[in-house]
Amino acid sequence: MLLVSHPKSKSVHITEDTRRYLEKKLGKLEKHFHQEPEARLVQGFERGQHIVEVTLAGDGILLRSQDRNGDLHAAIDRVVDRLETQLKRFKEKRIDNHRQPSPIKQEAAALHEPQNDGFRPVIARHKTFKMERMTPFEAIRQMELLDHGFFLFLNADTDRLAVVYRREGGDYGLIEPEI
Repeated sequence: MLLVSHPKSKSVHITEDTRRYLEKKLGKLEKHFHQEPEARLVQGFERGQHIVEVTLAGDGILLRSQDRNGDLHAAIDRVVDRLETQLKRFKEKRIDNHRQPSPIKQEAAALHEPQNDGFRPVIARHKTFKMERMTPFEAIRQMELLDHGFFLFLNADTDRLAVVYRREGGDYGLIEPEI
């Protein structure tokens, strides 16, 4: 059985029924893992809609999905379906890598030691650029000018590396290392 650890909530209380329902739904994903995975639920409620975010971690895989819906159970169902799709896609890529390695993948494998899990990512492009000090707002502007989904920069406010990224809803996120 999957355990929902550290349930957090944004403005709503996570009931025992909700936790049990999520555990039941996530139970169908358990067969894809060698060891019992850990799931984390973040639940919120805004403008008449339930916001459900589930992060699933196990076997070195980290999956995350989020959904908004007027019905809490429907939101959980869609999140679990998306997690299952992500998990299947990841497993298929690993299987496909074992069946027919492309010449590029064979060359990359020759350059690097094989990993224990069979997963061999290929770096298709390498890019360097001068790291500029800027505020997160300036970094977002630069990201939009380049039409990228994320942007790495030296945060002028904290003097540390940071990443800004575009979220699904159209707003932005900021990632900074924890000291």
